[in-house]
Parts: sequence; C-alpha cells; structure tokens
Amino acid sequence: MKLLISPGYGAGWSTWNLPAMATDKDLIELFEKGCTYEEMEKLCIEKHYTDAYDMPPYMGGFLQLEVVEVPKGVFYRINEYDGAESVEVFDPDKWFIAE
Repeated sequence: MKLLISPGYGAGWSTWNLPAMATDKDLIELFEKGCTYEEMEKLCIEKHYTDAYDMPPYMGGFLQLEVVEVPKGVFYRINEYDGAESVEVFDPDKWFIAE
C-alpha cells in the first residue's frame, strides 16, 4: 500500500488535513506523475478534502511530499512531530505485552 506523507519539518500533509489524503490513490498517482502545487490543490478540492468552511486543505507540506510503501496486511500509523510525518509499522518483536 502506498502512502503520501511529508517527512520534513514545518507542516504535515495528512496529519494537518484529513487522514484520507495519505491513502488516496488519485492523489498519489497525480503526485507520482510530477504534478504542480496548483494541480494537487485542485484535485483535493474536487475530492472535498476541505475544512468545515469549504476552504482548501493546507498545502504547506506539498513541497516535501514523498510516497512510502507499507506491506499489505501490516498495522501502521502516521506519526507527526512539528509537521514532520513518519510511518510506524507494527512489529510484534519490538512490542511488549502487559501481563
């Protein structure tokens, strides 16, 4: 599965907007084709990735976007710290079970 994240500090892509933006296949495909900021913003608006006031999503993380792949069937989450997004994959060998 492909995810669209912005790993650089400043602004998160999906964590500062709607989480569905990270997994949207149309957004990922457009990005992989080398789209412009304006093309991405237009598609986000068309797909209703807007706020409660129908304003466009915050595009601050666009310039740092990258596609990350996560194996099918694996638990994952997108972490964000000061705008920097990262993908954490669940690894049962690195987690503890409370007894």
